[in-house]
Amino acid sequence: MNTLPDSGRHAPAGRPDRSPAWCHARRRVLAVSLILASMPALGSHQHINAGALGSQAGAPLSFVNGDRFVAESGYVMPMQPATAGPRAGLHAGSVTFTALPAGLDYGGPAFGHAAPGSRLELVVETVVGPAGGRFGFWETAGESEGTELTFEVPVGETDGSHRFPLSESFGASGDDPYGHIHGRVFTVDLPGLYRVGMRLIDTSVNGADGGPLHPPSERYVFQLQAGVTLAWIEVGENTVQIAFGALARSVYQVERADRLGDPGAWSPVGAPVQGTDRLETVTVPLEAGPRFFRLRRTSV
Repeated sequence: MNTLPDSGRHAPAGRPDRSPAWCHARRRVLAVSLILASMPALGSHQHINAGALGSQAGAPLSFVNGDRFVAESGYVMPMQPATAGPRAGLHAGSVTFTALPAGLDYGGPAFGHAAPGSRLELVVETVVGPAGGRFGFWETAGESEGTELTFEVPVGETDGSHRFPLSESFGASGDDPYGHIHGRVFTVDLPGLYRVGMRLIDTSVNGADGGPLHPPSERYVFQLQAGVTLAWIEVGENTVQIAFGALARSVYQVERADRLGDPGAWSPVGAPVQGTDRLETVTVPLEAGPRFFRLRRTSV
């Protein structure tokens, strides 16, 4: 089971798309999360670049460098706690979704750009994460850091339609699809690992029969890590695999105990993990009897 920091409540710790693995026949494996150090500053700024599989009309949209950031890559977007301002009490993070330039005026043509006249937008379709959690998108006119909540999507959404533009043009015929807008912020309201499914669409009307030039992309799933939590625990015949989002400039240590309520019962298990904004796993031997796991984090 997974304890949210400062909540005092327990919930099953299961991996998305897998059955919760905190219980095993004849053996009980429980998990708690623990924050023991201040959170580091927001991680380095990342850019995820949108374009198409071909610059001609009819080619599907795509993220040219998306394979570096999707869930399958192991990358997790760091979501840090906001203590002041309009996002106080939330976990916030930022990554810039860009639309690649097609022409010289914006430094193009870039490899993988979409066709002139297309207008790229990003739709938030699905959100998986802690029960009751919400994913938010913030922006403000210009490129100052977003201070206004534009929309929220609840955990459990499977067919969302909220979207935001990546192109800075209005999609007139021949317009460059380029866009590079800073200041947008994403938030979540509960600690945990989130998986957000997004899809690129072309909202121009410059294609056949007044439709878009490009068909939509595949759905891209991105992971966001808020707080210090265990993503899932998977019990095998002789081992326990423990997964967690490990943020940069932090060191993580899994600890184990055979009982709760005794601070001296906890001991480290497995090697320390240096965070690199990726989902990490630690594998430890499965022992007889009840076992509790928690995660310790220190900033470096």
